[in-house]
Amino acid sequence: MRERWLALLAVVAAVAAGTWGFGQRGMATRTQAALEAGYQRDFFDLVNQVEQLQVVIGKALASGSTRHNISQLTEIWMRADTAQADLSRLPAKDVNLSASRKFLSQLGDYAFRLAQANARGDGLTPAQWEQLAAFQKQTARLASDLHRVRQRMADSGFRWSEVAPNTPRRSERNAPRAPGGTARAAQAGGDDGGPLDGLTAADKRLQQLPALIYDGPFSDHLEIKRPLGLTGPTVTQDQALDIARRAVDARGPVRVDGRPRLAACPPSPSPCRRGGAVGPSPLT
Repeated sequence: MRERWLALLAVVAAVAAGTWGFGQRGMATRTQAALEAGYQRDFFDLVNQVEQLQVVIGKALASGSTRHNISQLTEIWMRADTAQADLSRLPAKDVNLSASRKFLSQLGDYAFRLAQANARGDGLTPAQWEQLAAFQKQTARLASDLHRVRQRMADSGFRWSEVAPNTPRRSERNAPRAPGGTARAAQAGGDDGGPLDGLTAADKRLQQLPALIYDGPFSDHLEIKRPLGLTGPTVTQDQALDIARRAVDARGPVRVDGRPRLAACPPSPSPCRRGGAVGPSPLT
């Protein structure tokens, strides 16, 4: 009888463990599906925002109304900020996208500064119109790159959740391993191949853009700083000594511990009186 009860308890425990394990697996699957849906939404919104940026910049270039320009430049600022946020949420940690994020930040902030200038009644300069036209060409190229990335993802069945950190991946064991790298890096793309090659290529192209100098926090001149060091003409050792003597002599007597002392004696071979004692000049 005892053995029968033990066997029954073992069966119940096995069923309970199996049910719990199946439930945990289902929960993990649902969690990964939710993550994947979020990543896909961010990526498709990124593509849409970049496409709309190209269109709105074109409208701003064609508009002759200051009021319309303010509205369009403000929309550029908002869409560029949204696109930058979408890009930052993608789990492509093994792909360098710093130039892409910088480009979107500069585009948004530059448009915001132009909108402020228009609101103050200041017209845009020819150089600013040229920069807007350059931004339109660059966003058109970026939109084309993103379309190719989206097509490659659809063709290969790429899943963002499989390259996200700390998430289970079905194909990581079979993914090619980059020399000195990880299977995840090979899945992500970059120089080793994969659906994200287009993002890597676009980022490398954006790295080659000319420096953007303007009155704003993302201006390239804030990153390009030249150390000044010592300024002025080069002097010899004798000239430096003579400059030091004149500087000390110009100070006159100084006090040390409340007692007057001579800062220095004039350059002379004659004895010098310091603190009541007679001695040679300290600077000769």
